[in-house]
Amino acid sequence: MKNIKIKIAGIKDNISKEKLLNKLKEKKGIKNVEFNIPEKILSITYQKINKHKIEDYLDDLDVKSEGEIEEMFEKEETYGGKNCILGILLIVLLIYSLLKRVEISELELLFLPKVYSIICFLFVIPFVVIGFKSIKRGFLNLTHKKMNRYSISLIVIVVSLLFSIYSLIRIFLGNDLYVNNLLLEPIVLIIYLLHYEELLLTSYKNKTKDLLKTLSLTMPSEVTLKVEDDFNIINLDEVRKNDILIVNSGERFTCDGVITSGTTVVDETFITGNSTLVEKKVGDIIYAGTFNYDSKIEYQVEKLPEETYLNEILNVNTNNKVVSKMIDRAVNYNIIFIILFIIFKLILNYILYSTINFNIEDIIKNFIIVFPPSLLLVTPLTIMIARKELDKNNVLIKESEKIEIAGRINTVVFDKTGTLTNGIVTISKIINNSKYEDKELLNIIGSMGKNIDHPIAISIKRYLKQEKIKPTYKFSTEYLSGYGIKAKDMNDVYYFCNKKIVKKLDIINSYKEEEKQLEREGNLVLYLIKNNKIISVVGLKDLIKLNSKKLITGLKKYKLNIIMLSGDSIMATEEVAKELGIEQFYGGMSPEAKHNFIKELQASGKKVLMVGDGMNDIPALKEAKLSVVLETSTNLTSSVSNILIKKDDILKILDLIYIGRKQNRIIKQNIFYTMILNIFLSMNVVDYTSIILTFLLSFLIIVINSLRLRR
Repeated sequence: MKNIKIKIAGIKDNISKEKLLNKLKEKKGIKNVEFNIPEKILSITYQKINKHKIEDYLDDLDVKSEGEIEEMFEKEETYGGKNCILGILLIVLLIYSLLKRVEISELELLFLPKVYSIICFLFVIPFVVIGFKSIKRGFLNLTHKKMNRYSISLIVIVVSLLFSIYSLIRIFLGNDLYVNNLLLEPIVLIIYLLHYEELLLTSYKNKTKDLLKTLSLTMPSEVTLKVEDDFNIINLDEVRKNDILIVNSGERFTCDGVITSGTTVVDETFITGNSTLVEKKVGDIIYAGTFNYDSKIEYQVEKLPEETYLNEILNVNTNNKVVSKMIDRAVNYNIIFIILFIIFKLILNYILYSTINFNIEDIIKNFIIVFPPSLLLVTPLTIMIARKELDKNNVLIKESEKIEIAGRINTVVFDKTGTLTNGIVTISKIINNSKYEDKELLNIIGSMGKNIDHPIAISIKRYLKQEKIKPTYKFSTEYLSGYGIKAKDMNDVYYFCNKKIVKKLDIINSYKEEEKQLEREGNLVLYLIKNNKIISVVGLKDLIKLNSKKLITGLKKYKLNIIMLSGDSIMATEEVAKELGIEQFYGGMSPEAKHNFIKELQASGKKVLMVGDGMNDIPALKEAKLSVVLETSTNLTSSVSNILIKKDDILKILDLIYIGRKQNRIIKQNIFYTMILNIFLSMNVVDYTSIILTFLLSFLIIVINSLRLRR
């Protein structure tokens, strides 16, 4: 028996699920069927039938398949072997065509007009067969009135082929001079270059699929359901509204709902982008996808997985389509020039000879010769070098066209938390009111949190490790939910807690002004108390990454508009913006607000690059012209982005923009040089040898100029 996993859409509830499963189980060859609603994955065990039959079953049931899970990452065939064969045939044909102009008595038989023309036509056949995909693409573009390199190439191929067939007929009717009118070289050159472009781009797509194969996010498939005073483990798709679910510390919430029992601390960065941990109590709303850091919680389900706020974020629709058109525009402009050039020659002929010699053969030859096949090589060759440079600099581009977009960006929008900042709180300031030195205070704090797994305690441990401070005090510790840590030794009682403990213990607080100042600076304020006396006030906040300031300075040199968005408070956002030198910033931004902000920016004509790292950034990343995430981002965030910065080095965004701009300049230069060369050579067309010379020279120019992308 075999198993297949297919991602499908449209099944949103258990009633639809059961109908689908029952109908599929009735089908011949189906042995078992399972469906996971949150993951939208249909798993089918089958025998004595093939995958195509399963697809037919799904079509009959009007089930929309998004593809087999493995096939989503299946590599496309590059046909490298076929391309090598075409390359060899191309070289042989070009050499054969050139040798015709040289009188070699030993090979005289091979260059008899009829023999020569038949051999040339035989060479063209494999190109037409292998390049049929590109020819068909050109035909479809023409039928849809799209003028691009494929449709123009098809026109050149058809005109060349028809003119060559006409010349072949004239040769066999006895007019050997028509052997010079065989225009088969453009056909093989164009088909080969289109095929080679497809090979290069496909190979990069395959490389990207390898790297992205593991970039997927799945919610827990099982949850704990409270049943009176007991509990049951059930599948997530069995959950109903108003069910009471139990979520332990270290687990993720799977539905939206309201807390009915318990108090905890929740990390909502995943959803809101707010880096501050949020205390949750009975009556508070919690969201699917957020993380329970503290203690066991019971909550009542209000929204099922397919209805949650998280699901809304993931399914934001955008109309953003990006297509590389630079080379297509150049080809179109070149065609316009060809027409003008032919008209100019007719007018010049009339001025010089007082007559218009409308020679259709001469017009067709000029049309073919002035159209430079080497233009088709400009994009893939330049992109290949640009991508290698970006790969070398740890910048993964999922689609080659995005490099061109990177060169045209005029606005960069940053998420704050986890992008420009570290994304985790750490000690930023200590107000010391004790006989202890700061290092000793940190020793006490570190010793208190040594055996505590709360995220703040973990971040403090990381900070102490960086500062090379080893905790040496031996305390018996207790975590006070909603407050902080309590510790005892033989003689003293310590607290490292928030300001609520000060009020609860009725301790005199003479640090209210310092507390307000720390909060204005974006700090979470904690008090270190010894024997009911405050000995230190500690500020913790999400610190700016080391390279963030260099990045903003570098982007300003490119004269880009820089904006920062954050789910954090306006106060905390402003503090980071001031430190980085960002003039335009917005705090308290929900995922929808970020998405709408990007949408409005682009509607006003801005070309936006969005840099984010969390689930809350997904709608904005989808909407932006270009989206960039860091390697440390969530898997799903990475999967919806265009560009992935490896090794979490945010400075690489400067490399992306630099190479994007340089690539665009080089492509424009290559187009200009190629067209000028073709125009110059076409002024003195004697025979068709010039097209081979034009191709070789323009190819050399393109290669040399494109190599300037290497640094």
